[in-house]
Amino acid sequence: MNSTELLSADELLTRHRNGERDFRGANLMTAHLSEANLSRTNLSGANLKGANLIKSKIDRRSGAPDGHGESINTIPGGIPA
Repeated sequence: MNSTELLSADELLTRHRNGERDFRGANLMTAHLSEANLSRTNLSGANLKGANLIKSKIDRRSGAPDGHGESINTIPGGIPA
């Protein structure tokens, strides 16, 4: 993943729907990902500055080799619960 290229939320979600799960280093600055289910998605090193993650579901350990991470449900404000 080219970390300098800005990846839109629509592009990420389309690629995710098509089975892609490796978004290491993705530049998702200001992406609107509220309520997105991104469990089992590797976002290691991704730039999420200003991203809207309200009620999104992501894994605490994105990139766990066994594919099992601890889910994080975000609360209003995009802060992990």
